[in-house]
Formats: sequence, C-alpha cells, structure tokens
Amino acid sequence: LLRVLRISGDHIRATIDPTVLLFTTGATLVACLLFGLAPALQAGRVDLMGSLRVSRGARRPRLLGVSDPFLVAQIALALVLVVGASLLVRTLVNLQSTPFGFDQDNVLFVSINPRPVGLGPKMVGTLYQRISDRIGAIPGVEHVTFARFSPFGGHASRFTSTIEGYEPQAGETVRLFTVQVGPDYPVTMGMPLRKGRAIGPRDVQGTPDVAMVNEAFQKRYMPGAEPVGRHFSYNNRQFEIV
Repeated sequence: LLRVLRISGDHIRATIDPTVLLFTTGATLVACLLFGLAPALQAGRVDLMGSLRVSRGARRPRLLGVSDPFLVAQIALALVLVVGASLLVRTLVNLQSTPFGFDQDNVLFVSINPRPVGLGPKMVGTLYQRISDRIGAIPGVEHVTFARFSPFGGHASRFTSTIEGYEPQAGETVRLFTVQVGPDYPVTMGMPLRKGRAIGPRDVQGTPDVAMVNEAFQKRYMPGAEPVGRHFSYNNRQFEIV
C-alpha cells in the first residue's frame, strides 16, 4: 500500500490516499495484462507433446543462472525497491509514535502578521490582547497563547549566551535557541511544567525579563542544580529562569 504524508495544522499524519491507491492498483493490473498476455498467448500455441519428443536426446539447454546480467539487474532493482519501501513505512511509523514533548491533538496554529496593515509596536500588544480575548470566548476553546515560531515551523532565534554558574570549556561558545512566547504557553501546548511557573500576563514590558527552559538546557548547563532563579543573558539582556 502506498502511504503519503499529510500535514494539516502542523500535525504530521501518515494516511493511505484512496486516489493514489486506486491509481497504483489500476496501473499494476494494466502492467500485468500488457506484459503477461503476450507470453501467455505464445505459450498456449506451443505443442508440448511435440516439443518433448523433439527434445529427447537433444543437447541439454543452458539454465539461466545468476550470472546473467539482466537477472542480476532485476534482482538488484527489486531489492532496492523493497528496502526503500520498508524504510519509508518505518519513517512514517516513527513520525506518528515519536514523542515531541507537547500535545499535537486539538491544537490549531494560526499565522498573524500585523506589519502589512501598518500597526506599530505600541499597537501590537493591544491587538494581540483583543485577538486572545475574542478567540478565548469561542465555545470549546480552552487556552490561547502566542509564539513567534510554531513547533513545526523549523525556525528559532539563536544567540550567543552566558549562563550563570556555567564555565564554558576551552574553545566552546554557548549558543541558545530561543522562541518568544506569550502567557499560558505550556498549558496550551500540553507541555508538562516540571518546576516553577510559566510566563504569564504579569510579564510585560517594564518588568524583569523572564524565561522558561527545557530539561535539555538544565541537564546540559545545570546538571544536578536548581535552575529556577538563575540567570542567563544574550543580546545584551539578562533573563531570570522562572
């Protein structure tokens, strides 16, 4: 069965496409008829008894061995197709079973760009708050948040950083991947919060810069230590881990 990738709402799903499946089934049947009908008709016109009588005492025909180049090429191509199909199926299974660290179900991503309509930085905060309030009032919506990049967007900001309590090794440059997010980001994305608190409505412009870090950050730069309350800096700004 031919499987195809469908990406809907940034959610990766591997499904069987009925149209492609019907086309491949029809193409297979047509190929079998075209390439199998002629040999079958030719074999039906052969006088088997006469051929057996003539072949008695004749020289034994040469058997087709693995040294035949056409046979070797056919086996090689078939092996490549089988291995490729197996790897494709395994990849699709892994895409559906690999834990990404957040809940992919019932999450809708919407892209917003206020620049084309001429909204300045002072108006963007008000716009986002109005959007959040209106979407949050829709029946069935549990949480609303904002982020500069979506988890499957393939983008993130990367900065050279310094981390409190961590001494880089010789020649090491600490670079952190960061994503700007809004209030209630972990609960909206279904990310379990291990310690501390999430970025909330009180974290606005004019208050100290705060950040959330993942377990990979803690294990890499603060093994066995308490990350909440520590600081790191990048782009001439200092952030407190909350």
